[in-house]
Amino acid sequence: MFAGFMLLLAGIAKQVPQPADPDFPPDSAPITIMLPAVQQPIPFFNLPPPPTQLPQAIRDLANAAYETGGQEAAKSVLKLARRTFPQALAQIEALEAEYAARQAEQVAREARERAEKLAAASLLDNWKGEVELGGSRSTGSADSVAIYGAVRFAREGLNWQHLIIGRVDFQRSNGITTTNRLKFGWQPSKKLSESLFVYGLGQYERDRFLDFQNRYTLSTGIGWTIISTAKTKLSIQGGPALRRTEFVDRDSNWTGAGRASISLRWKISPTFDVSQDAAVYLEGGHDNALSTTTLETRLIGGLKMRISYDVQYETDENVGSEPLDTTSRVTLVYSF
Repeated sequence: MFAGFMLLLAGIAKQVPQPADPDFPPDSAPITIMLPAVQQPIPFFNLPPPPTQLPQAIRDLANAAYETGGQEAAKSVLKLARRTFPQALAQIEALEAEYAARQAEQVAREARERAEKLAAASLLDNWKGEVELGGSRSTGSADSVAIYGAVRFAREGLNWQHLIIGRVDFQRSNGITTTNRLKFGWQPSKKLSESLFVYGLGQYERDRFLDFQNRYTLSTGIGWTIISTAKTKLSIQGGPALRRTEFVDRDSNWTGAGRASISLRWKISPTFDVSQDAAVYLEGGHDNALSTTTLETRLIGGLKMRISYDVQYETDENVGSEPLDTTSRVTLVYSF
């Protein structure tokens, strides 16, 4: 190894030019080593640096989306802006905060205006209602007629709400009455908070085919609004009830009962709604329940078509009839 190192030094020494000696002329010309010049790298693309400011066109598009579709529409535009202009993230977040503040201010303003309007309304104002009608007529081998009608009126005040309902169901086949039902009710309720309320109920029913010609119900209790949005509303109620039943072939009596109910409204689309109303009474030996499921589609203006399915359950130790009755119907409903 040492011998090799000495040979390498000797080779280098031969390449280094020596000072001129007149007595010893050089054997050959000096060796010159040429090194390549270092060149600057050539870029592949000549693109401008990414912007640090959100373009005005994106701001205008987000503002237009907010004016037409609210905060959710503006969020869709800004979501794409986050991917396209990541350098302007701070400005995008500032716009989102501005839209959220404007939306909250608008909701608060609408709530104040609505509360002022309800507070100034009289008892005859702010009523909404609907009238439901249906029927059938057949002749020939079977002569029958069926009529169904219902009304519903609702009023919402600042603290009080009122609900009035009425239903008539009549059917006659071959000269014999097979269905004769009446039901009327009034339910006022008072808000305790945004989700809790107390209610009262006065109700009258008649159905001779269920062995009672008159039944009166007085009830009170507490309710809870579980969901309340523009598209969905769900509430439950419960409390004690006092009932008087006047039977067809027995003595009348007063009984205490427990009452529970549920109400659901679901707006699937601007023209299609689903609703569910059910109530159950536990009387001890004479329990009963009624459930109504409806599908509604808007036809024109306030006119709608309704498909409903009723399930009525009545148990009575002194009556041997079938406890479960179901009714399906198609009716027209006019809302005002």
